Amino acid sequence: ASLTNLQVVGESPYRSENAFGVRSDLPLLASAMQKALRSIPEQQKAEIDRRWIGLQAKGQIDYKLVWQIVIASTAIILFFVYSNHKLQESRRRAEAANDAKSNFLANMSHEIRTPLNAIMGFSDAMLNGLGGEINNPKHREYLRDIKGSGEHLATVIKDILDLSKIESGKWVLQEECFLLNRCVEDALKIVRPQAKGKHIEIDVDIKNQTKVMGDGHALRRAIINLLTNAIKFTSKNGHVRCSLLHENNGGIRIEIADNGIGIPADRLEDVLNPFEQSHRDHQLNEEGTGLGLPIVKNLVELHGGTFKLESEVGAGTKASIHLPQSRMVA
Repeated sequence: ASLTNLQVVGESPYRSENAFGVRSDLPLLASAMQKALRSIPEQQKAEIDRRWIGLQAKGQIDYKLVWQIVIASTAIILFFVYSNHKLQESRRRAEAANDAKSNFLANMSHEIRTPLNAIMGFSDAMLNGLGGEINNPKHREYLRDIKGSGEHLATVIKDILDLSKIESGKWVLQEECFLLNRCVEDALKIVRPQAKGKHIEIDVDIKNQTKVMGDGHALRRAIINLLTNAIKFTSKNGHVRCSLLHENNGGIRIEIADNGIGIPADRLEDVLNPFEQSHRDHQLNEEGTGLGLPIVKNLVELHGGTFKLESEVGAGTKASIHLPQSRMVA
C-alpha cells in the first residue's frame, strides 16, 4: 500500500532518485516484494500480523494499588461512622442537659413561688390594714418595696420558664380563631395603669376587625411585652402609638412606636438575645431581665411571622409584629 503512494520524480513516472542520486526501477522492486510476500505461508502471515501489525494490551492487576484503595476507603468510612456516633452522643447529652435544666427550673419555680406568694400576700394585706393600721409612713414604704420586689421576682421566674419552654420546643400553640383587634385591646387594658402613672398618652389606630388563626394568649403576651417596654423607656408625658395595619401582601402588622430614649444602633441585634439590655449603663433606674424581646421574637416566629425592631437614640423605638397571610381568616 505504501508503494502505491510514492510520487516518482525525474524523466519517468516509474523511476525515482534517492538521496545519493541513484535511480531505481520501482516496478521491478514492487514486483519482487509481491513475490516475496506470496512465498510466505498463510500461518506465518497470521503470526506476523499478530505480533507486528495487531496491537494487543495484556491487562495486569496491581494488587498493591487495590489494597491501598480498600484501606483508604475503609478508613474514610470508619471516620464518618465515628463522627456520626460522636454527633449522636453529643446530641443525646445536649437533650439530657436540656431536660435536666427544664426539670431544675420547674422545681425551682415551685420552691420559690410558694414562699414568694406568701410574701406578696402578707405585704399586701398589711398595706390594706388587715391586722391593724400601719401609721408609720416608712413602714408602709418598706411594705410597698417588698410587694414590688416580690412581683418583679415572680415575673422573672415566669419569663425564664417560658423562654426555656420555647427554646426546648415544648411550647405548643393553642390555636383558635380570634379577633386580633380585641387581643390588642385586652393588652392595652393591662398596661394603661402603668402608662397613666407616667402620664404617657397611648394612641390606638385600629380601624377594622381582623380575624386570625393562632394562639391568642401567646400573641397577647407578646403585645403586652412590647407595650410595657415602650412605656418603661419613655419619659413622663411621653407618647406611645399602637397600630393594626393591613399589608399589601395580605398579611397583618402590629406596630408599637414610642418617642422614648431609643436603642443604640450597635445594640439592636443584641437586645433580641436573652438577658441582654438595651442600655449597658445603669442610669435608667428601670428593672428588667432582658427576656421580654427574645420571648416576643420566639412567639411570633412560632406563628410563622417575623419581628422587626427599629430605633434611634433620643427619637424612640418602633417594634413591628408581622403575621403572614396564611394566618388571616376571611
